[in-house]
Amino acid sequence: MSGRSHFRGSDWPLFVFNTALLYSAKGYQFKLLNSRIHARASYFEIPLNIEYKYALGDDISLFAEAGPYMGIGLSAKLKTGKTSFDVDFGNDEDEQDRIDAGLNFGAGIEVDKIRLGVNYGHGMVNLANNEWNTKLRNVAIYAGYRLN
Repeated sequence: MSGRSHFRGSDWPLFVFNTALLYSAKGYQFKLLNSRIHARASYFEIPLNIEYKYALGDDISLFAEAGPYMGIGLSAKLKTGKTSFDVDFGNDEDEQDRIDAGLNFGAGIEVDKIRLGVNYGHGMVNLANNEWNTKLRNVAIYAGYRLN
């Protein structure tokens, strides 16, 4: 035994690093002065998750994943009644921050190369440049196909 430490991937056969480039459409609503306001925003997101797999058989396994994510805002709109307007990204009080970041937590099942899962994203960045505390939270249900 030595005093040096290192990481060898072969010592961790059940853990994998999982990342992707995702397009996410998010929305929320709130009430302001007797009006209901609907907000929609589009993001490119990059999650950086560590995944743990538990094999139930030869071609079936359960997985859990967690890690940080970063998102870049592409567009945002607010709508009340029949009136809608674009939200600008920037640092002014009437603008929204373009960069979002937070933590992901997810779980699912993989059968052969088909993956079904659910993911929760917890935003850590206040996107509003005013006294409001606006952080994104979302739940996603997804299906995918593993290429390797």
